[in-house]
Amino acid sequence: MAFQQLADTVAISASTTTATTTTGSDIAPGKGVVARVYNAAASAAFFRFAGTATAAGVPIPAGAAVNLEWPGGEDVAVILASGTGTVYVTVGQEA
Repeated sequence: MAFQQLADTVAISASTTTATTTTGSDIAPGKGVVARVYNAAASAAFFRFAGTATAAGVPIPAGAAVNLEWPGGEDVAVILASGTGTVYVTVGQEA
C-alpha cells in the first residue's frame, strides 16, 4: 500500500525500559491516517500511543514496519524485548 508522509519521522532510542517521545504532529485522526512504525532494533518492540509501553503493547518484530491507525495526540511509547535499538514513527496517509 502506498504511503504519503505528513509529518517528520521521529527516531526513538529504545531499550528494555519504556521510552516515550512526542511525534510533534498535531495531525487529526481521519480515514487512512496512520502512524508507520518501523522497528530497526534486533529484538521485538512493543508500541503504544500515549502512556507507558509494556509487553502488552502492539508487538512489532525486529526489522518490520506496521501501519497503525492514528488516534491523534502526539505521545508514543515503545519498549524492547531485549537490548537497545531505534524505532521510527512517521505519521502519514495510506494512499
